[in-house]
Parts: sequence; C-alpha cells; structure tokens
Amino acid sequence: MRNTRHKILVVDDERDIASLHAIILESQGYETATAYSGEEAVQVADSFQPHCIVSDVTMGTMNGIEAAVEILGRLPQCKVLFISGYAGHEDLLGKARAKGFTFEALAKPVTPFEVMAKIAEILSDTAVPYRKPAPSKYAACAGAQNKGSRLPER
Repeated sequence: MRNTRHKILVVDDERDIASLHAIILESQGYETATAYSGEEAVQVADSFQPHCIVSDVTMGTMNGIEAAVEILGRLPQCKVLFISGYAGHEDLLGKARAKGFTFEALAKPVTPFEVMAKIAEILSDTAVPYRKPAPSKYAACAGAQNKGSRLPER
C-alpha cells in the first residue's frame, strides 16, 4: 500500500479516464480528487491541496499545462505528471520550460504500472520505481483443487 498521506488531483476532460485513474490510485493507498477541466482543477487544488497532479494536456479553454502553472503559483511544492495522447504536447511543455517550469510527461498509451512507477518516482526523492509484482512460485497451485497436493517446499 502506498503512503495514504499523499493526495493526488486527477484532471482529464474525459470523465471515464479521470475516474479510472482515481480508482487505480486509491487502490494503491493514495487520496484522490478529480477535476474535468483546467479551470475546475485550479478550484479543486485550492481546497484539496494535492501533493501531485496527474493531468491530461489538452482540455477545453484552459489546458492542463496552464492549470498546472496557475496551481504551482499557489502550491509550489506540488508535483505534476502529464499523460497525453496529443502529439503537440511537447511544444506546450517547451513553452512551460522556457518560463522555468519542468514537468514529467508520459505519452499515451500508458499502462497503470508505468503511471504508478512515475508517480512513485516524482513523489519521493528516494523512491524505488514501482514494479509489477513477480509471479508467485505458488501461482500454479492457486487454481488447483485441494486433493491432498502440497505446496512446494521453500
């Protein structure tokens, strides 16, 4: 289980995607809030005070980068991870870098394991990357019927 003290604001104009990310993060022990636009993200961040924002880049009137810049003006210690399928997001990130902002970004499609690894990395200076658990040596026994069979010796 991840550190339950970490709060993550999930921002995406596609509600199903935002909800799915929030569910996955909550299953790992994070506290989450969701927003469905850049403008809403700024409002939610004021009250929620996230440690990290996981956001899409392209959304409505205020994109994710503009929202992150505004939020960081109020919460400078907040970390930001963008997940985007928009090919031009590098241009937007370049403009933010020119203003002194550096953000982490993952290109869609991305697996939940990649997202969790990147979040663990950016939330902790000494974080060990999240890795998919190795298959158990008892996995073969998991579906076996109990007919007196024994588990392998350690």
